[in-house]
Parts: sequence; C-alpha cells; structure tokens
Amino acid sequence: MTTPPQPTSPSPFAGVADSYHRFRPGIPADVADVLTGASPRRRPRRLLDLATGTGQVVRAMAARFDDVLAVEPDPAMAHLARTTLAAEVPDLAVTVVESPAETFEAPAGWAADLVTISRAFHWFDRPTVLRRLEPVVRPGGVIAIFSEPSFWEYQSDWTATVRGTVQEFLGPRRRAGRGTSSAPRRTPTSCAHRRSAR
Repeated sequence: MTTPPQPTSPSPFAGVADSYHRFRPGIPADVADVLTGASPRRRPRRLLDLATGTGQVVRAMAARFDDVLAVEPDPAMAHLARTTLAAEVPDLAVTVVESPAETFEAPAGWAADLVTISRAFHWFDRPTVLRRLEPVVRPGGVIAIFSEPSFWEYQSDWTATVRGTVQEFLGPRRRAGRGTSSAPRRTPTSCAHRRSAR
C-alpha cells in the first residue's frame, strides 16, 4: 500500500481520513434511488461528486453510473477514496481528483448528468462553486445538494445534550478534524436544480 500524500495547506479534516472512512455513514439506498430517478438516463451516464470525502456517494451510486469524477480537496481523503474505490468498484470508471470544488477543472468535453454535493456545501464558497458548475452539467442534468440534519441545528432533547457536552469540552466553535469554523447560517438540508435542456 502506498503512503498517502501529505497536505500542502491545512485542511479542516487533516488527520481524520481513516476514521472518516470507517465511521462516516454511507448514503442510504432510498437517497440513491431519488438521485438516480432525478438524473437523465443516457449513456455514458456521468456523475460528478464534489467533496467526495472517502467516496460514500460514489459507493452508493456505483451501479447506476458509467463514468465518475470524484473531487476532494484533502490529500489523505482523496488518496483513500482512490485506493478503496479502485478495490471496491473495479468495473466503474472512477477518477479521483485532488482539488477544491472552487477551482476544479473537468476534462475538456466532459459533462455530468448528476452533480452531488453531500454533507459539504457549507464548506464551499457557494456562489463560486455554483457558477463553475454551469459548463460541466449536461442539458437536463441535475445538481443535488443534500445532507442529514446536523446535531448543531436540529432541535431535540438529545441534540441539545450532545451540543452541550461538545461545547463544554471543546468550546462553542464547530470542529472538523483539527480545524474549527463558525457555524454556518441555517440553510435547507437539501435542494436540487435541473439544468434546462437547450
């Protein structure tokens, strides 16, 4: 096994790729069904997954697409996605690109039928990413932004207890790996946009 590359700039997920891969829940089958049904059925069917992490969305969608670009800014996560996806879905054409979503460049002439952004849109420069997606989404293609409710925002007795415990020990700032961030403004947990067919 090769050694994962070391990050050249601090990543909020630095040092957590193995734990993220082991413990981050995958995408439920019913979510994969909704995404599949929303995106055009043509060949080759192409998926662009932004902030792929270690490939949770790609794993869930592997049997449904022919060609996948998985984009991940964290070097260790990108390395783990590349190696595990090659072993787990060897018949799928998957290219893992180490890049922030804001500066990602698709190969010339490549365009997606479905773009997925799962559990990550809050980390992005959102207007920049959405503008950059326009040329890489095929006519009739779909951009799907989705997540489960965060315990930082979901209001219930148990989430209040979790928030209180985390903040008691770590302070009020949100954490990811060794990094911190201010809590984002509240946004809907999912949305989808279909590019008009021209």
